[in-house]
Amino acid sequence: MNILWTALAICLIVSFVFYVFAVSWQRTLRGHSRAIHTLYQKLESLESMEAPFLRRKIGELMPSQLEEVCIFNLSFSERFWRRSLEMTDKQVCDIRENAALLGSVKLDVWRRHTTITVTELLPLAKSSGWQSRTLEIYGSDHATATRLWELCLGPNGNSAERGGRCLELRYRDKVLELAISRSQTLTEAHGSKSSDERIFFRVPLDAEHLADYRVDDADLREFPEGEMAKDRMVARFSNEDEDAGISWHLSIRALDGGISDKWRFMEPTQVRRIS
Repeated sequence: MNILWTALAICLIVSFVFYVFAVSWQRTLRGHSRAIHTLYQKLESLESMEAPFLRRKIGELMPSQLEEVCIFNLSFSERFWRRSLEMTDKQVCDIRENAALLGSVKLDVWRRHTTITVTELLPLAKSSGWQSRTLEIYGSDHATATRLWELCLGPNGNSAERGGRCLELRYRDKVLELAISRSQTLTEAHGSKSSDERIFFRVPLDAEHLADYRVDDADLREFPEGEMAKDRMVARFSNEDEDAGISWHLSIRALDGGISDKWRFMEPTQVRRIS
């Protein structure tokens, strides 16, 4: 009889232990199920981007995408120096010897800002070859003109001569413009903006606005050899103003957020100084 009661007690203890384990396991499974359900809901919200707060946070945390790359080249003929700028032989010689020669302007258009790389040949670095400098322009700066390249037209690059005239390549609100105006120092000294400014051209960095300047594959010889490859992903534009003596070339490549290893960027045309 004692053995029977002992066996019954052991069965009750074992049943109670199994019940406790079952309840605990059920509670654990229920907690895991809730966590999986919550995670699934968050994943659905992430995929559908329904939550405005989530979209904003992702936009702030994810890296800015490179949307477009533009390469701009500019060249001047003898007609430009002697007729458009009315310079003498000595002044043209001074420009060629002492001024910084513009090679190319590369614009990396990111989602939130634009990186501009100006390649030029400096007068004190003939043996060093082409030099590059970089400017960063953000959305709030687009309405303000940024001077990319400046050429003072006085002897030895002195802007105080010839009325302080300077030739400037500027970037403003996704437009490149070439203008001749008085130097910034003299303008500030007079306390007013120069009234005799002359704009030679404005080039919008937009393929739709440059439709009249589109270059076909048959005209690719107008570009330097680095751009001769026929790439359908690049839109090329060119214009030559024979009367003013100015010609420019522009290539625009839409990247949609990425860069391929096989893409090549146009290098500046090599220029030899003439003494």
